[in-house]
Amino acid sequence: MTHSSYYIPIVNTLPPEVVQLIFGLLELKQLVRCLGVCKEWNRILSSLPWLWRHVHLTACSQEMTMDYYAQVLTHLVHLAGDHLQWLKLDIELSEALGIRAIQLIATNRYKYFKRLELNNTSGPEERMLLLRALCNMGPMTTMTFLQLYCLEINLKEVDHLLHLFPNLTHLDLSDSIIYGNTNHHNNNDIDNYFNAIQLPASCTTTRLKVLTLNHIEDSSSIVFNYFLSSCPYLEQFNCYGALPSYEIIQHLNQYNRSFLKTLFYGHHHYHHHQQQEQEQEQEQALQNFIIEPPLQIELDSIKLDQINDQDFISMVCYGRAYRTLSKMNIRSCFIPDDTILSQRQLISNTALWPNLRELDLNNVSGLTLKTGLFAFLDACPVLEKLVFKNIPWWHVTDATLDRWTDHYPRLMDIRYFCQPDDITQTAVERLAETKYTIIRQQQQHSNNKNKNNNFVHLEFNTHTRIHISFPIN
Repeated sequence: MTHSSYYIPIVNTLPPEVVQLIFGLLELKQLVRCLGVCKEWNRILSSLPWLWRHVHLTACSQEMTMDYYAQVLTHLVHLAGDHLQWLKLDIELSEALGIRAIQLIATNRYKYFKRLELNNTSGPEERMLLLRALCNMGPMTTMTFLQLYCLEINLKEVDHLLHLFPNLTHLDLSDSIIYGNTNHHNNNDIDNYFNAIQLPASCTTTRLKVLTLNHIEDSSSIVFNYFLSSCPYLEQFNCYGALPSYEIIQHLNQYNRSFLKTLFYGHHHYHHHQQQEQEQEQEQALQNFIIEPPLQIELDSIKLDQINDQDFISMVCYGRAYRTLSKMNIRSCFIPDDTILSQRQLISNTALWPNLRELDLNNVSGLTLKTGLFAFLDACPVLEKLVFKNIPWWHVTDATLDRWTDHYPRLMDIRYFCQPDDITQTAVERLAETKYTIIRQQQQHSNNKNKNNNFVHLEFNTHTRIHISFPIN
């Protein structure tokens, strides 16, 4: 409030419910500033605990000490009282600040508290003390979202956390080191350890719907085995920078993941001295890898980030097994034309993805427009939406539009975020007229009145957008 002396008398003349509505529109930083404007505003804000139910602290300045953040945290949590629902510390946590946050929650037992996010733990000692404080806070049935970055934790401790928060639906342990046994510093014999000793049959069964394990370092296959065995209701699994895709697939197929709809998989970045050895092991495993058909999984979408052609083949086979797969997003990947063509030849007349309706390609190298892309589209007979961007070497011409017009009758939404090279008005009109005819025929032979299917959307860049709607008479 840069002109607080001007606004104070105006706000003070408004009805209390209007004042509450105005303050309710402000963000946390603005509310904190309003506390110091005048005694009357401080009184009003202090009497409205629901305004402070979401506490999100970020680093303001390097000059701010951890003691200062601790004081601010304590004051904001005190203002929220029982209304506190979400606490997020998006700063480098010190031992004192992280433990202080957990102690505040544990001591006050907020009955509406649902979400805790602690990011950027600074060092190994702080991680250990923070984890110990978290494990000692006692059960909390209201917690549904837990995000803990940069931890060192073993499966026994994970199981204990899941037991403390039995109603968790979202768990994020990204950028953490997760060990299979109880020794945090000797991870060489983890696989041998669990070959001899199986996971306990009494491992906590969770209500998790979204599990995120991005960039978890030095985690063995048994870690994924544990998580998937304890998450029977999993709907979304995010595992960028984790195990190679064939290991992820093996674990997913081992369990009946009937609720799983979304899989986000990204390339695992090995250390330089391990890269050649790991790639050889992966190549050998792929040669011997046969994917068994899943039981009752109805996967809806897959997102692939920074994978190579071998991983893509694994995911092709995996996605083909799921006839429910409708969305695919591929980003920063190398997929040569030969990979698509070879997969098409293997299954002859069968579509690779019989129900894929949306395809999003972003910075995909190795794939050419005339050969690779059209082979890709031929493998998706019901594709409705195509998006490709950051692929400047693809030159869209009249011939490209003619191919889209003649060969892909269901393709109604095309978005190309680059400057078109040689596209004429005639080609655009022909495409629109053809799509219009198809839509009219569909209306005549079907009782489907879904207006979402009655349009053509062409977008060539942020400045060239053509949207043609065909209303139902």
